Amino acid sequence: MRWIERAGCLVLCCLFASCDSSRKRAGLPDGSWYPEEIVTLDERRQEIAEKERRVLELARKEGLSGILLTDPANLAWVTAGSFLGETRNTSFAPAIFLTGDGGRFVIGQPQEMGRALVEEFATLGYAGRWVDWVESQEGSPISLPAELSVGRPYGCDSQRECGRVLAGEIAALHQPLTRWELRKYRWLGKKCAEVVRAVSSRIRPWVTDRGIEARIQELLQKQAIHPLQVRVAADTLVHGAYARKVEKYAVIHLVAERWGLVVSMARAIHIGRPPAELMRRYEGVARVNAGFWARTVPRVRAADVFEGAVADYAGTGFPHAWKSVAQGGGTGYRRWEWLATPGSRQTIGENQAFAWRPCIGDAVSEDTILLDGDRLVILTEIPGWPVVKQKALGRIYRVPGLLVIGRP
Repeated sequence: MRWIERAGCLVLCCLFASCDSSRKRAGLPDGSWYPEEIVTLDERRQEIAEKERRVLELARKEGLSGILLTDPANLAWVTAGSFLGETRNTSFAPAIFLTGDGGRFVIGQPQEMGRALVEEFATLGYAGRWVDWVESQEGSPISLPAELSVGRPYGCDSQRECGRVLAGEIAALHQPLTRWELRKYRWLGKKCAEVVRAVSSRIRPWVTDRGIEARIQELLQKQAIHPLQVRVAADTLVHGAYARKVEKYAVIHLVAERWGLVVSMARAIHIGRPPAELMRRYEGVARVNAGFWARTVPRVRAADVFEGAVADYAGTGFPHAWKSVAQGGGTGYRRWEWLATPGSRQTIGENQAFAWRPCIGDAVSEDTILLDGDRLVILTEIPGWPVVKQKALGRIYRVPGLLVIGRP
């Protein structure tokens, strides 16, 4: 039955062929050769300087000589996105070591990092300290920080290192987002939304989940966006093949990053008239979603956002649906920087990003949203996508609905 899977991929690729060929006929270069950059080198340096200031302030507060960073999310954050893409698929563990006396060191294997990245860090003012491949393997302690700190205590973000572990304190430094990160996040959310819109509007019967996933990944990677998770839940099993095909219903789940910043979103399509029960579940999802957005305001406790969502689920007639999946929380340089629970201690703040995920059965919706100051911005909003108007806490919100393709 593998011919069915191949046919699904072929159908979807053919639907998009005209878009690619039109660019070639016009003599335009493939966008993947020139991924769009939206911050200048000087702006990157300013962003890095702000991140380093936060790290060194933490070191000073804790009475430490410096801080060693090895966690991929922290590396991407402190270097304004330089590290993550280049080191994601390597076996070595790179590191950044910042000292209170102005030392800025990148520690790793130059052969694994590649010449471009080594030269980039030299341009940004980092001094290279290279280790052999044995010491750089995950699980082996890095000895250079002890030498660079002349035996004085230093902090780190991982249990594998020899310093004082400050994983939670360092992760908290990711917030609030800088003005450069806000700009990058707006671009990233818009581009991910454009990809989902382009692919979902062209889904037809017999297209497989793998075909849809492959097309989404291709369009993302052409813009230097890395798909962390692309998953399509199609409604019909193809017997004898590890694939499903779309007969009437599919849900697209997308998690992607660029510069280390993570965007999450989910949208659903239905071919033909949706059943009444599915629409009832989506009305419930819209109600919970509007509640999430309404409570995402500065100085509100994450635990209160969660408790409000539980009450909203009860009002939809699906009081236990919130137990099926994590409902979301703060995002940034991880899929979730934290998850909202009844015991969450985090507080919603300005210039922070969030990804809430209301779900009732097979009905789900997710967006990455941003508090730009105290103003709510839907980063992954898709213009023209069907919306459901829902009132929550005295305001009307236009939350995503179900896209119906073809005649009802």
